[in-house]
Amino acid sequence: MKSVILLICLLFVFSCKDAYLPEEQPYSVFVSNKILQGETVSLDTLLSHEPYRIIVKDSILLVLDLQNTAECCHAFTYPGGNHLASFGTSAPLKKPGDPEGVTLPERMIHFYSLDSIWVLTGNKMELIRWQLFPSERRAEAIETIHLDKKLHRAQSFSVTDSCFWLTDYTGKCRYHRVDYTGKRISSVGRIPTRRYYKDGDSPTVALGWSHVADFLPGKDLLVMASCYGETIELYNVREGSFKMLIGPNQYPKFSIRGEDAIPRGVIGFDDVQVTENCIYAIFEDRLVQELKHARIQGINPERGGRYIYQFDLDGTPLCKYTLDHSISGFHIDEAAGFIFATDLNGGDPVIRFKL
Repeated sequence: MKSVILLICLLFVFSCKDAYLPEEQPYSVFVSNKILQGETVSLDTLLSHEPYRIIVKDSILLVLDLQNTAECCHAFTYPGGNHLASFGTSAPLKKPGDPEGVTLPERMIHFYSLDSIWVLTGNKMELIRWQLFPSERRAEAIETIHLDKKLHRAQSFSVTDSCFWLTDYTGKCRYHRVDYTGKRISSVGRIPTRRYYKDGDSPTVALGWSHVADFLPGKDLLVMASCYGETIELYNVREGSFKMLIGPNQYPKFSIRGEDAIPRGVIGFDDVQVTENCIYAIFEDRLVQELKHARIQGINPERGGRYIYQFDLDGTPLCKYTLDHSISGFHIDEAAGFIFATDLNGGDPVIRFKL
């Protein structure tokens, strides 16, 4: 009798766990494949040491730098490449206790208008809104929102008219909806793993499932692409539905060592952007062990990815772009027909591709 009760309990636990798992949508083949040749975007002042993210909007080119010793954001005219202003204090990658562990950037940026440039400071749990004054060549911080400390390790974020969407690294959900005072309103999703971990390992599992994310407000579509393995989660917040695209490299692979997640297998997506029509993601497709061995041999491996995957908003694969540069961040301008990208490999920090 006890064994029957135990079996029923186990079935209940497994069924509850599976209830949080999304519909899986495998992909392997794209409708088309294209090779893109990049060209350098000239800037009059070389300020970026670690050009991580880029946004081009309203004749402004904005670069987020992870390792600058003074300011982390650099604004230029576009076209022209004339330096306008640098602002925001710098912050390096968040280093794990274990040198092989997953690292998280402590800065992220979104540029919505000249008076709405938002910078997330992960280690301070702050969102700061900046205003850029191009004619005066300066920027000014005009609003600071202190985030609830319970949100824990906020990394990616998006801004809507009514709230923020922020990543979760407690392991208890995937994203938080946060009001303009920094308080959590609600939470979305679960880590879509079929493996079972101890409760105390949840934050470490979240690190293993670290991701880049973007949000399309008009359709309430939240997209998260895994930094390891090859998965893309699609959450329709309005309808409460979600699915997961799974490529040939499958789920993230990692081991738990103390409070650190030690990645194995393939390095996945570096950045993702959702436009009104499509989802775009930079994919590395390189083995963690290969990079580790290269460093041991004194070789400085290339950083970033040479592939951009394009899907429609339902997750159907459309095009695989192969690039002649390795890039870490990008901005898709479908109307102009360009991809703007950042290159971390010590050459030209900003590259442009024709779609």
